[in-house]
Amino acid sequence: MPDNDFGEGRTIVVTGAASGIGAATAKHLRAQGDHVIGVDLAGVDVSVDLATLTGRAAIVDAIRDLAPHGIDGIVANAGVHRRDAMTVRVNYFGAIASLEGLRPLLRLDAPRAVLITSRAVLLPVDDGVVEACLAGNEGRAVSLVDALPGDAEHTAYASSKRAAGRWLRRTAPTAEWAGAGIPLNAVAPGWVNTPMTVRDRTPADVARVMAARPMPLGGRAESTDIVPAIAFFLSPANTRITGQTLFVDGGGETLMCQEDIWNGAARDEQRM
Repeated sequence: MPDNDFGEGRTIVVTGAASGIGAATAKHLRAQGDHVIGVDLAGVDVSVDLATLTGRAAIVDAIRDLAPHGIDGIVANAGVHRRDAMTVRVNYFGAIASLEGLRPLLRLDAPRAVLITSRAVLLPVDDGVVEACLAGNEGRAVSLVDALPGDAEHTAYASSKRAAGRWLRRTAPTAEWAGAGIPLNAVAPGWVNTPMTVRDRTPADVARVMAARPMPLGGRAESTDIVPAIAFFLSPANTRITGQTLFVDGGGETLMCQEDIWNGAARDEQRM
C-alpha cells in the first residue's frame, strides 16, 4: 500500500473548507494534485462543530479514519466574526484543538501546519479574554466575551485572533513542533470578500472600514489572493520558517505598525 492512503500527492486537512478562504485553498491544493480532507459544519468530507468539545474530538477521530497512514499538512482556517462567545470558541479553542489534536497524525516527511489569523490581531483587544484563552480557560473566556459591551463585536474577534497569534509564537519553537520538524506559521489577511465579511454590512459600512484600515496594494482582496501564502507555508520548500505571521493585506499592517518594528527586540537584547 502507498504511504499516502489516497495515492499520489500529499494529504492536507483544511478546516472551514466549505466557503471563503478555506474553499479557495482546498480548490488550489486539489488542482496541484494534493488530496484535501475538508472540514466544516456541512457539505464537506468531515462535518463537525469546532465550537464544541465533541466536535473537536470528532475531527481527530474522523481524520484518523480517513487517513490511517497519516496526513501531511493542516490548515486551521475555520473562523467566525460574531458578537457572542462563539467567536472565541471557534477562532481560538477550535483552531488550537484542531492543530494540537491533528499534530500527532502528521507524517515525518515534510509535515506542515498553517493557522489563519487576521490583521485584526493588531486591533484593540480585551486583555482578560486573551489571557483566559492562552490559559486554556474556555469558561472564563466565554463569560468575559459575554460581558463585553453590546458594540464590542470587533473586540471579541480581535481578542480571539490575538490569542491565537500569541499561541502560535509561544508554540512554534517547542519540541513538539519545531523539534519534531514541523513548521507552524500563520497567514493574516486584511479585508477579504467572503460570506463572513459581507454579512450584515452595507456598502457604506465597508467603505468606512476600508477608510479606517486601508489596503494600499490592490484594496480589498479575494479569497484566491490569500491562497499562495498558505500554499507556500504548506510546501516542502518551507524548511526554515516557523512561528511567523505573514500579513497578506496589501500593506495595511505597515501603515498600522509604521516603519520601526525592531525597537522592542533591541531593548530585550541590551538587557541580556
